[in-house]
Amino acid sequence: MSPYYNIEARGNTATLRIYDAIGDDPLTVSQTTRDLISQLDGLQGRQITIYINSQGGSLFDGIAIYNAVKRQQLPVSIIIDGWALSAASLIAMAGAPVLMGKGSMMMLHNPKIGIAGDAKELRSRADLLDTMRQQMAQIYGAKTGASEITVTAWMEAETWFDGPAAISVRLADALTEEACVPASAAPSAIYKAPKGFSLDTTRLSQHYRIAAHAQSKGIPYVQALQNLRIT
Repeated sequence: MSPYYNIEARGNTATLRIYDAIGDDPLTVSQTTRDLISQLDGLQGRQITIYINSQGGSLFDGIAIYNAVKRQQLPVSIIIDGWALSAASLIAMAGAPVLMGKGSMMMLHNPKIGIAGDAKELRSRADLLDTMRQQMAQIYGAKTGASEITVTAWMEAETWFDGPAAISVRLADALTEEACVPASAAPSAIYKAPKGFSLDTTRLSQHYRIAAHAQSKGIPYVQALQNLRIT
């Protein structure tokens, strides 16, 4: 199985493309992610650009990559080429700046794990999920400056953000057409979503409803979300 990422280094610059599901088990860090982080650590001092088009994946893989990016000596530019969902959106929070490509989307939701066991084990995993959600909210909050209550509301509603909406709440900093992106850094291949992956069209429709309400009323996306009380 090919890795979900590709790294290219030239001179004082490097590009990392994350174009597939991240990691394997949601409660472990995969060997592929260990390899990615090892390579990232070896790129210290270079100007790195990360391109993301991923439906997410393992939470702890995502957090590990986020921290590896934050350790870089120089600011790392992150560009959302297609979508940055779930754990992929966590990685994006390490960018300085974070740029949204035309038509790109970002999605935040509560952590999820598949579990089996007795009542005690299920309660323990529920407590773990609450802790994981709090850790995720802190990462989003560090980027946006939003309160934990606000970020948790986004996650509870499985909120989708297009470029302007992401910028309005500071999940992103600008659109790619407003920034200078080197032509040499453009993706060299077209990647497709893995077989069996399905888009939650109900949630996506809700996003457009919220965005339309925000635009018609001239209010922030988050206020529109609260007005409509979508869950």
